Amino acid sequence: MNARSIHLPEPLQQDFERYLVNDRLEIVSILRKLQSRREQISLNWELSGFALTMLLAVNPDFEEMVLDCGSDSAANHALLHAERITVVAMIDGIKVQFSGRHPDATVYEGYPALRMRLPDLVLRLQRRDYFRVPANLTSTIALENDGAVRVLEWRVADMSLGGVALFTDKTFVRIERGQILENCSISLGGLGALSLSLEVQNTAETIMRNGNRQMRLGCRFLQLQHGMEKLISNYIGQAERERRSRT
Repeated sequence: MNARSIHLPEPLQQDFERYLVNDRLEIVSILRKLQSRREQISLNWELSGFALTMLLAVNPDFEEMVLDCGSDSAANHALLHAERITVVAMIDGIKVQFSGRHPDATVYEGYPALRMRLPDLVLRLQRRDYFRVPANLTSTIALENDGAVRVLEWRVADMSLGGVALFTDKTFVRIERGQILENCSISLGGLGALSLSLEVQNTAETIMRNGNRQMRLGCRFLQLQHGMEKLISNYIGQAERERRSRT
């Protein structure tokens, strides 16, 4: 599974109230759209637990949804015992997020699967600052450790006017929430390059379906200059136009 399929949960804020959906029919409609489009879904739980899956079925008559069971047995075991799970996905560039209790193991069409209760509340975040587009970009970050500076290459999975999601397979790197990453560069292809600083909002080590480990960072931009903000806006607009031309 590539990093473009991974979505980071948003920390809930007071001004998100207007993006909350509590209408049952609308919630079922959102979930069925995720199912029919076979969108990738990220499951996040305490202690940086993380798994990728897809929605296989939505059964409102039984108040349940069925999710694909991942190949990582350790992650599946942790998921089945997690107290609280945050589910995150994207539909047409809009982030969909909701929480639920630990799933139950089940079988769907003869294969192992996970069953969760339908959510009562869904965050459908479409504020312009949080409108994220999938990205396939490269960034470099200069990290200082014990007086030595090491420049590492990171993959950019998605981008908004507020920040980026970054991934690397160099899991030996030590980065903590709240850390400021200066001297960062993100190539935007023909549009140019960004030179900026990032603040780390969340970190996690993920296990991909092929067993490889990755570090993921959710970062926000710090004090963007007008020229940098314009470049980001142009990239988001271009990516969205390309997406629409393919649908």
